[in-house]
Amino acid sequence: MLDGCALCHGGVAAPLTPAFAYVPGQRLMKRVAWYTPPDTGTIDVHGNQVALLERSRCFRASQKMTCATCHDVHQEQRDLAELSGRCLQCHTSHGPSLVGRCVECHMPALPSALVVSRAGGREVRAAVRTHWIKVYPQFRGP
Repeated sequence: MLDGCALCHGGVAAPLTPAFAYVPGQRLMKRVAWYTPPDTGTIDVHGNQVALLERSRCFRASQKMTCATCHDVHQEQRDLAELSGRCLQCHTSHGPSLVGRCVECHMPALPSALVVSRAGGREVRAAVRTHWIKVYPQFRGP
């Protein structure tokens, strides 16, 4: 179930019940009305990680993939090689030089249009790792 993660990582929603009424295990759709852009619509890399994941062929092909398939919510995870190892539970590597690099190419850190600040007189956009798992030609290796 993705609802526990979608509470914070699910994008824009209007509350239908009082704040903090959600109890883990309940269907979140009973608590909020989601603004869900069409499947072809643009979703900011920071805007809705759950919707981005749901667009992924990996997610659509799997009958059991959830956020916990890759993440342990009880600890911080920043090691891309370790996270890439989770991909190999379902996929095979295309060569020894690519082992541990799945996330770099298929879930790159992209600039957010929503998380923007100014520093030194210029605009700075936060880079957020996308959860739309796919081939990004600009990140392909040699």
